[in-house]
Amino acid sequence: MKGPRFFFITILLLAFTVYPRMASAFEEMEITLEQAPLTLDAAIDAAKKNNRQIQESVHDFNIAQKKIVETRARFNPGLKLEGNWQRVHDPSSFTIAAYGAKALVFSTDTTVMDLSTTPPTPSNVAAGTVIPYAEPTAPINAPLSSKNGRTLDLTFSVPLLTFGTRTKSIKAQRFGRDTAELNVERISLDVTLDTKEAFFNYILAMGGLEVVKRNLTLAEDHMTGASARYEQGIIPYFDVIRAEVSLADAREQLITAETGVNLARMALNNVIGLPVERDTQVRYELGSAQAPELAPVKEYVNFALANRVELIQLHLAQNQASLGAQLSKNRPMISFAYLHNLMSHGSSFSSENSWRYVVAYEMQMYDSGLARSRVRQGNETAHRLELQAVDASEGIILQTQQAYLNLEEAIKRMDTSRAIMRQATRAREMADAGYSQGVTSELDWKDALFGEMQAGLNLIKTEFDLQMAKARLARALGLEKLEDF
Repeated sequence: MKGPRFFFITILLLAFTVYPRMASAFEEMEITLEQAPLTLDAAIDAAKKNNRQIQESVHDFNIAQKKIVETRARFNPGLKLEGNWQRVHDPSSFTIAAYGAKALVFSTDTTVMDLSTTPPTPSNVAAGTVIPYAEPTAPINAPLSSKNGRTLDLTFSVPLLTFGTRTKSIKAQRFGRDTAELNVERISLDVTLDTKEAFFNYILAMGGLEVVKRNLTLAEDHMTGASARYEQGIIPYFDVIRAEVSLADAREQLITAETGVNLARMALNNVIGLPVERDTQVRYELGSAQAPELAPVKEYVNFALANRVELIQLHLAQNQASLGAQLSKNRPMISFAYLHNLMSHGSSFSSENSWRYVVAYEMQMYDSGLARSRVRQGNETAHRLELQAVDASEGIILQTQQAYLNLEEAIKRMDTSRAIMRQATRAREMADAGYSQGVTSELDWKDALFGEMQAGLNLIKTEFDLQMAKARLARALGLEKLEDF
């Protein structure tokens, strides 16, 4: 079967996130592409590195990774330092009554009455006695605030009990991270399939061009031979005209084939992220396609259902929606906070150097049905994703079976096309020999030539179909190569 499913995802992520010199590496790659023909593996590697959708998906993965850190930080201890300076114009003030110290000095002996007793009691006060007392003076006015105020506060806070909110929030974000990582793999598989199709289309066009060129050479040789035989009086001039028509047809087919090659090359350049006008050359040996030995189709279907990233993404999204529904419920929270005032200047009632501990309990008791509505939305989303997963499974089964049958057909057609090509080549060689000896007619020779050309094109097309059938079955299984099964 295959190795760990995320092995090549890790390579992709490293290629986009670890190496900061990606731009210079791409420049070196461009030089290499100009110097040497591209193999299929090199074309796929270039497409993965240059594809903007893959680059965007890698950024999405990095964002999802940071969201886990963000969610975890929301429930970690926090330390906040808060200070401010303000310029105040406030006429408010407060007034305090003021008293001045006074003294009464007796210059002579005096009799005084003590009124605190009943009846008043007389007493004698000697000369020089001093009796102190307080006498009211002008009141004191003080402003409540100064023009310049400064405060500095330090707060430490930490959630103590979240009743599952922290764990489920982080788990939901991890589901999102895993979904983003699988999205990188999904887009990479799509890019691989598109690159293979463009690559083999280019091979098919070049193979057809080679067949047309060879037929053009044969038509030119036939034209030369027909002219020589006409001058010798062996054939009528009508056969020369036929040879000229065959040569004109071959040249017209050459123009069409060259246009097809140019269009296929531009399409390949576009897929792998190179300028479309670049004269990209590829290296592929026609006839090198190997027909795989197929296992029973049920094994392929079971493997696809267990391995396809689309199904795994839907299951992750379903779990994430279920967690979202649970997180929408009103849950209590117990938290702890320590607050310390480091500086407080500019107030008549300063709280500088004051501190306090706070243990807070928070629980939303009534929200007009908001939480209940969100829970229902999350549950409905989970049910919808469950139905999508069923549809996706059915689609994957159908896709895998179709790809399997197409590959089976391509393998059978490959053997038949090779046999037809051998027979067509032999028939054309016999027609050449018979025509040179005057046994075979011009029409029969032309039919043999056309039959060989058509057989050659069919053989190339069959090999293209075989390669693409293998690529599509691999994609249906969620693999880059069918050999990994």
